[in-house]
Amino acid sequence: MSSVSDRINIPFGLLVDTVASLDLEHKIKLWRLLGQEIAQQQQLNHQKSNASQPEVMVELSTAVGRVLVESGMSEDELVESLDPS
Repeated sequence: MSSVSDRINIPFGLLVDTVASLDLEHKIKLWRLLGQEIAQQQQLNHQKSNASQPEVMVELSTAVGRVLVESGMSEDELVESLDPS
């Protein structure tokens, strides 16, 4: 998702105000674009981290991913469910 906007510094507050002023159709469109961008970045980060981790860590990461998908839990919910306190 590279474009001219990659080179523009927009204060976060202004960005939030601008998004809040959008109509619902444009908010949904932006939400989908952000979702795609986040998924791509997470995949790249995952690939980079896997390249530098020992095999055991890769297997653990894969297992945790499967648990999250199969359970429908978020990472935070999984951590909370494993916390003994």
